Amino acid sequence: MSSRKLSALQTPDSNWKMRWSRVDTYFGKAGAALWAAGKRPIFLFAHADDLAMCGSVAAFGVAGGGLDLLLCSAVPVDASSPGSWDTECGLGLPAAAMSVRLQEHNMACETLGMTTVCLGGIDRQYGAGAPWDGKKGELFASARAAAEVWRADSVISHQRHSYHPDHQAAHILARHVAQALEIPLITTCDRPYVRCEDGVCARGPRPVGGSTWVLSEEEWARKLELLTCYTSQIGALRAAFGTDFISQALLGVECYYLEGRCDREF
Repeated sequence: MSSRKLSALQTPDSNWKMRWSRVDTYFGKAGAALWAAGKRPIFLFAHADDLAMCGSVAAFGVAGGGLDLLLCSAVPVDASSPGSWDTECGLGLPAAAMSVRLQEHNMACETLGMTTVCLGGIDRQYGAGAPWDGKKGELFASARAAAEVWRADSVISHQRHSYHPDHQAAHILARHVAQALEIPLITTCDRPYVRCEDGVCARGPRPVGGSTWVLSEEEWARKLELLTCYTSQIGALRAAFGTDFISQALLGVECYYLEGRCDREF
């Protein structure tokens, strides 16, 4: 799998097109699929900061920002104690914590010029049964409807073998939306649990047709701007993954993979 740094991204319509028009030479099938699919992807990730960590480069290349579908964007109606990760972040009860995280996510999406839709899945930290909470069919219908209205031509999401159960759930949902609409599914490395240059992007084997993208200085500056929107998360991420976690050395590489068709019922 090759890793090659290209010139800095300038405008979505000109320089991005130039970069992806030859991407099969540099990056293989995943990159080719991203460009061939056009410029109407949907980004379907589990948590508010996952898009910024995992898929910034793809988002930068979309004129109009693309459509963001956020899976874990709700809390149980009877939630009465803080979630484990919210506690690490110094946040309060679930409703207040989710409000903070969604405000931060809206700020990041505004920076990208991206439209965001909260699907209403439950974050796993709030209890068993999440994120579906008995609403798997409803979540799928909402995601598919949003993708159809957007006229999506690809789906970008987590990998199948992600570490976090919510990431796995988002992948399953994304895979079935892509299959229902007969559009490509592109998956990214499983941040914050891995660093792409280590040669491992998730717990399981890498999909065939991977591509590694080393961010330019300009791209890294834009990614850092996105990451700093999530103020409530930075301290806990550094405590869990190292004080230098929010750094170009650790987050300045992104991997993309073209996935096959889903072989399981939803």
